[in-house]
Amino acid sequence: MTPDQVATLGAPAKNSEPKPADPTGPACSWSFATDDGPSSTTGAVFTADPTHGGISGLYGKQQSGGLSKFQPFTVSGYPGVIYDAATNSSPGSCGLAVGLRDDLTYTISVDLDALKQPFADSCELGKKVAGFVVQYLQKGGH
Repeated sequence: MTPDQVATLGAPAKNSEPKPADPTGPACSWSFATDDGPSSTTGAVFTADPTHGGISGLYGKQQSGGLSKFQPFTVSGYPGVIYDAATNSSPGSCGLAVGLRDDLTYTISVDLDALKQPFADSCELGKKVAGFVVQYLQKGGH
């Protein structure tokens, strides 16, 4: 995400950390400068994890009862899913995946501080991040 895009999310970025050699594939994380504690979002393209299964893998996990949360959405014409395998996740966390191809996803993990301020909803924040990432990828990563 660009600094201007991050600024529209509701809190200034504290720092960003590219992780080109992340074990699951290229990733980046953004921490926000919030007064109430640490809030962050991380995004990763799952290119190095052969067990991931893409967006189809998440639908398969849902069909087999392996997910406690499963909410489909779309972003810029791409299918996405808000998902969680845990039954006791913290209220400020949200996991999302956007299907770039059937076998390739961009995953987003949002972790908000206990008061979730200035963000009202971690999943809505994740959807905004997903939209920015899709825009970035559609422009060829520039």
